Amino acid sequence: MVHGPRVYSWISTAVRRGVKHLDISISPDQFTSPGIMFTCRSLTTLELDFTCSVLDVPRGVPFPNLKTLHLKSVEFLSDDTTKCLLSSCNNLEDLSSCEYADLLIKVKWSSSMDKGLEILLSSSPELEKLACHQEVLSKLPEKVAYCLLSKLKVMEILGFRNDKDVIEKAKYILKNVGALQKLTIRTLSNISKAKKLKMSEVLLGSPRESKHCCILIV
Repeated sequence: MVHGPRVYSWISTAVRRGVKHLDISISPDQFTSPGIMFTCRSLTTLELDFTCSVLDVPRGVPFPNLKTLHLKSVEFLSDDTTKCLLSSCNNLEDLSSCEYADLLIKVKWSSSMDKGLEILLSSSPELEKLACHQEVLSKLPEKVAYCLLSKLKVMEILGFRNDKDVIEKAKYILKNVGALQKLTIRTLSNISKAKKLKMSEVLLGSPRESKHCCILIV
């Protein structure tokens, strides 16, 4: 077993050498993200899998070149933590955040997630790819973010339920995302083929800002 101090040492060495791609996977254990990791201006790709750990991001994080951010089993300490991280990633193009538990995929932006999507979209004007659980869409922003209007090309919604509220959220995405090329909806396992077909008919008949968007329901 590799203990925290050695992991911190490895990360520090990588940061000092100007690492561009950093992929860290920590097995179930109490782990605190090292502060030096958030001083690496050279990073273009950051992938974190912090099982049972909380991500605490200091203020003033400099990630000017970060384009890909993948977070698995990472829980943000607070909405402020989310803001600190995402507001530093103005060139972010590919973002996913998920936790695998009980065969469902869940997003943890914060303890409440009330403003998770709003924070994400307002902080990531260059975002082109987004994968999230349908629960994250629970608080869609009233003001459509810039990246939705002109940048977002690929979106994947996980854990999709067959109810009116969730369908309306998908219709909102189609109506507002002008550059969208592909929308993938991954339904819960109990959704029948007949219901998937009905969902497909509803969405295909909905207004779409992007006339070239492909809708895939699986």
